[in-house]
Amino acid sequence: MKAEEITCWKCGTRLSAGTPLPLSRRSKCRHCNADLHACRQCRFYDTSKNNQCREPMAERVVDKERANFCDYFEPNPAAFTENETTETEASRGKLNELFGLDSAGSGDINSLAGEILSEEEASREKLNQLFDLENGDKGEGER
Repeated sequence: MKAEEITCWKCGTRLSAGTPLPLSRRSKCRHCNADLHACRQCRFYDTSKNNQCREPMAERVVDKERANFCDYFEPNPAAFTENETTETEASRGKLNELFGLDSAGSGDINSLAGEILSEEEASREKLNQLFDLENGDKGEGER
């Protein structure tokens, strides 16, 4: 298998012709910086199997998106799936809408409160808004 036949599991970018094979544990995608020697890039990765791996002798790896030392790792040229990426983006968009963030997700807790506040003040403001508490109507613990 040639390096240029392999695409990144996260963004779909093809590896360059100069990428040495086998992929080292430190190999990263030049576009999105994702670890390439990871379960998500392996041909044995299968979410329907025990430990999400078709290789029965492989040791369990908890974080499937991080680099690991698995000796059974074999790069999967078709590890990237466009459908999964659009699903993730759609979910993120729904969360942003729910929490009132802009579509890029660049909003933070201070922008949610509408002004620059400490994290504690911004959290309290959100709680007050959530429970329709007025400025003079404090919770029982603050009277």
